[in-house]
Amino acid sequence: MGPGKKGGMPQPEGTTIVMEADTSEIVGKNLSYGYTVSGLTRDVYQEYIKLASETFPKILQNKLSDTEGTFMASTEDHSEIFHVSFKEGKLSCIQYIN
Repeated sequence: MGPGKKGGMPQPEGTTIVMEADTSEIVGKNLSYGYTVSGLTRDVYQEYIKLASETFPKILQNKLSDTEGTFMASTEDHSEIFHVSFKEGKLSCIQYIN
């Protein structure tokens, strides 16, 4: 599968995929795909969510502290959701739900 195909969003620059999972059956949606990455920095996270908001313009949540961030947004018709959970120096998660 590969995360680059999910929701049209690439894997964040400079990150390494640690784990990936198709959670469609658990979530009960057509497609629910998530992956965990290491190496996501605050600067790359901020650029990444800026890029994501072009495809997913309905911002549902956007919080950022010095070390953590949460971004959740959907397409205009709410049919697709994109979620990024950022933790500086720890594992960060990215999820796409359709």
